[in-house]
Amino acid sequence: MRLIDESHKKLTCLQCGKSWGRRYDQDPRNCHFCKSKRWNKEGPGRNILYGRFLGILMSLIAQETDQCIEWPFARVTDNYGTIALNNKSYRTTHVSWEIANKLPVPEGKKVCHSCDNPPCINPRHLFVATQLKNMQDCKEKNRLARGEHHGLAKLTEEAVREIRRAVGKTDVELSKQFNVARTTINAIRIGKTWTHVA
Repeated sequence: MRLIDESHKKLTCLQCGKSWGRRYDQDPRNCHFCKSKRWNKEGPGRNILYGRFLGILMSLIAQETDQCIEWPFARVTDNYGTIALNNKSYRTTHVSWEIANKLPVPEGKKVCHSCDNPPCINPRHLFVATQLKNMQDCKEKNRLARGEHHGLAKLTEEAVREIRRAVGKTDVELSKQFNVARTTINAIRIGKTWTHVA
């Protein structure tokens, strides 16, 4: 490693815009301020890639249709589309709504689907609502995972019916039989949980 001359002493981060000096010719791993790896030069074709995907999204949502328009590229685990803009990842529904309405999503609101199809980016199917309103909408449309369909459920609906019919057994006995906590058995028996099971 050797000392560098004055003309190459300044580095500028392309993420946060801050500049800093360096004493040696060894390249830094990242920006000293925001830790971005993008300093003084763009990554290979990175902005072109962002522009291309944004262009694709804009051409897709420009279609005059009432049908769902599904995002054909990257998706997150809950099947929502995702797009990278300015080195950040955004949901395509969010970007689509902002482009179509020419204003940012209001603070405290979420972009929701009227079609209940997560990868859909058709602005005609998107609306903004609070998290509470979104959850109420999910409940009304019976889209919330509950009961044995919930990923963490240890009991089935038939097991819940059996627990409710077990009049002579204690909560402790039933908790051992079904391998769940005593409080879980009690909540089922008093009708606090699994309320949808008759």
